[in-house]
Amino acid sequence: DLVDQVPTTNPTHFKYLKWRDYSTASLKLADKIMVSTQMIADEWEKKYAWSRGKFVVIPNVLDDVFLRENWMPKFLRKRRDTVTWRGSATHEMDLLMESHRLHKIFNENPGTEFMFIGGASPIIASFELKNITFADFMDIGSYMIHINQCAPKAHIVPLMRNNFNLAKSNIAWIEATWAGARVLVSEDFPEFSKPGMGTLANFESGDRDLSWEYIKDTLLLSKVNPLRMEVIESKSGAGINQGMYSILKRKRIHSCGSCSHFARSFSLYKSSIENH
Repeated sequence: DLVDQVPTTNPTHFKYLKWRDYSTASLKLADKIMVSTQMIADEWEKKYAWSRGKFVVIPNVLDDVFLRENWMPKFLRKRRDTVTWRGSATHEMDLLMESHRLHKIFNENPGTEFMFIGGASPIIASFELKNITFADFMDIGSYMIHINQCAPKAHIVPLMRNNFNLAKSNIAWIEATWAGARVLVSEDFPEFSKPGMGTLANFESGDRDLSWEYIKDTLLLSKVNPLRMEVIESKSGAGINQGMYSILKRKRIHSCGSCSHFARSFSLYKSSIENH
């Protein structure tokens, strides 16, 4: 994320404000800085002359382990009349800015369940509509299990227009597409201008199959990881800790830290279910 431009409306704004000097000092020490979107790199390089030439954009990806047959969602299963959203209190302003459009969508689709995963948003709860449900916050492995079981027909990503959101990666789209949903996002967000992406302006838009083919072709770990390894290997003879380098190469940890956690959590979660 663009952590030096967290909006004041975001509950974490002041926390990141206090950490900014530390994070900036840490980045100054780096030879290369891997980020998930071009805008993160561009914004830092505009603001900090010392960072120019340091940034390498490595997009968020889906770990190939999620293509294993026993892990794949049951795509042949009929989609439920459910639409999902995932987030936390940090997205409350996003929901507020799109609240009129969301309220219209909810009212026009009374038979559709709109499930908000990550807690009960006060704004959404204030609508007091019977077709809105909430699920508690969950770790990423549990979330992937949950969204698969929900078999949603669509997933929504409402976003307020600001630099922080414009610089966001499209990981929510990758996750939901894997789970079989078409994804609808607020308009004019470059990172979400991908094949098959729909918009909130047209609730029936989006093509999940088109998105899935694009992800399989370009955004799998096996396809993107060599780019990251090139960066690491280019520095391996220039003082990088050789023990850490060998671990990174063996583990294939990539630019999306949440993905490595979510693959591990998913595996453990799935094993616990199978063993009990």
